[in-house]
Amino acid sequence: VLRIATGPLTGRSWIAPTEAGGRTMTEQAPARGSGPRQQLRGRVLLAEDARDTRELIAYTLTRCGAEVTAVENGRQAVDAAMRTTFDLILLDIRMPEMDGLTAAAAIRRSGCQSTLIAFTASTSGRERERILTSGFDDFWAKPISLDDLVERVAAYLLVPDGVTKSRP
Repeated sequence: VLRIATGPLTGRSWIAPTEAGGRTMTEQAPARGSGPRQQLRGRVLLAEDARDTRELIAYTLTRCGAEVTAVENGRQAVDAAMRTTFDLILLDIRMPEMDGLTAAAAIRRSGCQSTLIAFTASTSGRERERILTSGFDDFWAKPISLDDLVERVAAYLLVPDGVTKSRP
């Protein structure tokens, strides 16, 4: 059951289901892909300052089996990386208090060998080169669909059936 606090609805216009894509709340959109959702195993640190984005990504990866620690800025990411070993670290580049480039440098200086992924809307060729030469292992441009995000994370965390992932 989904409940949304709407406030007063008197005098509001309503959109018919056919105007909103043809589906009612009880109908489901066709599932993308025919296989089961990816099963992820591992620890992910997500540093993203946009709360809604952070919560959506954390929720999605958690539903796929990953252990997610989500923080809102680079300083918190560095602190978390010092306390816990992560298999994958996703860092937004533009964050308050400490940006992703500065956080990545601090994480690498600490000796952390976790995979670092720059997660940013800054997609110019020059920016991409600067990011990749500053300690990141990869660069993922925003926006990114949740399906694509899970697929990319799976490349780092997916474990074949019957195999136990070892942690450093």
